[in-house]
Amino acid sequence: MKAVIIYDDFACAARAKANLKRVAQLAGEPTQNILELCLLELLNQTAFATQMMGEAADAHLIVITLSQPESLPARLLDWLEGWAVFRQIQDAALAVFVGERSDALSMPVLHELSQFTERHGLDLIFDSPTPMLPDFPDERTRESYRHWGINE
Repeated sequence: MKAVIIYDDFACAARAKANLKRVAQLAGEPTQNILELCLLELLNQTAFATQMMGEAADAHLIVITLSQPESLPARLLDWLEGWAVFRQIQDAALAVFVGERSDALSMPVLHELSQFTERHGLDLIFDSPTPMLPDFPDERTRESYRHWGINE
């Protein structure tokens, strides 16, 4: 399995890399030469972005680590679109790891990534326990939805 980690924060990338190595070991996959790191800023350089797209063409997994997961940079989306067209692994997946300061992806990011993966036939994996959902505004509103379960 080959994975490419695109990161905006090295600490996030290091955690993602360690997690992927641990998963590969548990699955009995060789862990040598499976991970490539790419600093998100470097995708602004056309020559580098093109080179990275070529290197990622045979990746089974593209991992994006975001320290601030409120929005996706346009340059990242452009690169992902290009990679999706030229990829060689048809059952590839896109994974998103968020930084320590956030426990979930924002709904706009989750929606944008869901549309992208659906459009290109990719699986979407994220490390957040759950997507961010709106909270009920107060206790009274929360109580008004009590006993609406299917088993009650």
